[in-house]
Amino acid sequence: MSRPACVMLLVVLWSGPYLLIHSASRSAATLRQPEQQLPQVQFGGIYRRMLGDNPSTLDPTFLIDAYGRAVVSQVFDGLVQLDAELNPLPAIAEFWEASHDGRIWTFTLRQGVRFHHGREVTAQDFVYSFSRFLKTQKSVSVTEFFRRVQGAQDFMQGKTQHVEGLKALDKYTLQLMLEEPLAPSLLLLALANAYVVPQEEVERQGERFGRSPVGTGPFKFVRWEQNQEIVLEANDQYYEGRPFLHMLVYKIVVGSRLEERFAEFLRGDLEETIIPSDKTAEVRTNPQYQRYQRVSRPTLSLIYVGFNTQRKPFDDKRVRQAFNYAVNKEAIVREIAQMRSLPATGALPPGILGYDPELQEYPYNPAKAELLLAEAGYPHGAGFPVVQLWTSHKAESTKAQLAAYQRYLADVGV
Repeated sequence: MSRPACVMLLVVLWSGPYLLIHSASRSAATLRQPEQQLPQVQFGGIYRRMLGDNPSTLDPTFLIDAYGRAVVSQVFDGLVQLDAELNPLPAIAEFWEASHDGRIWTFTLRQGVRFHHGREVTAQDFVYSFSRFLKTQKSVSVTEFFRRVQGAQDFMQGKTQHVEGLKALDKYTLQLMLEEPLAPSLLLLALANAYVVPQEEVERQGERFGRSPVGTGPFKFVRWEQNQEIVLEANDQYYEGRPFLHMLVYKIVVGSRLEERFAEFLRGDLEETIIPSDKTAEVRTNPQYQRYQRVSRPTLSLIYVGFNTQRKPFDDKRVRQAFNYAVNKEAIVREIAQMRSLPATGALPPGILGYDPELQEYPYNPAKAELLLAEAGYPHGAGFPVVQLWTSHKAESTKAQLAAYQRYLADVGV
């Protein structure tokens, strides 16, 4: 099988959007303390947020898109969870230990954690959920961990009925034995594909489980109307305490632009919105926006331009380097992104395992770009083919970024 066309990074920005939140909606969905511990807090209310498309599924085993992940993370739980700095914390697993060689992991589950249909979660549920994931043979982040479990390959090839390295030692003790250690094991087990599902509900519903999920999370699934909304309600029996909110409503607007979402927020139809870059200065200075809560929410996302390196002229490394030198990323961040992003130095953002803070970025150097293009056979851009830039983003700031790329590349003859 031939490999897909490679992608080289051109302009990469760490995206950290600014949000506006209605002041009356500050009891966020992630606050999960028992009511008796916080008597001053009001419980109830509906939190409406935008979802840019219909999820492909709400079954965590088959999850592949960000739209589904936003919903699934409220409906399901895993063994561990991550804090804001991506440190692993207990979730359904109350505590865990690893062998000295990092090959044997033993998780002790909380007692009394229940699925939304009432049954208690046991170690066998995780054995079933992880085995079910291996059967899909999907290639996602958590696959790297599960394929290292002893016997996983034989199970995936149909040679055995059970995964040797997945064991429920008792009702509340789960053991995972790996063929070889993997440093980010806990981080991977916190991802959505590793959430636990109830076998009886999966088998009863079949493919419909992805449209009517049953999990253990702080919110229970109510309904999903295609192209309209996904509604969740508070789980009163959640093991970390009832959520403050009564409901979460994901309003599905396919192809919506940031400017349209912002207007909907101002009309009072959403509880949060991302501020369009061309509105950032106005939001900071106009008194009418002072009644809203403004927060910065760092995200682990990238904005980049990629080339097909198997086609001319991008099969020449000098051309790819020239494009990197030709674009002023700092100016794009300052003038278009309005300082809501940072110029990136590689494909991994800060906070992700493997990020190298010493990696050097391509500085803005149009003279160097012209020299490299000349060396590649395109002096002053002569003979260079027309390049089309494609994007699925519809925001005005995206159009401005594309126009900036055009200007910078035109300066070196492209």
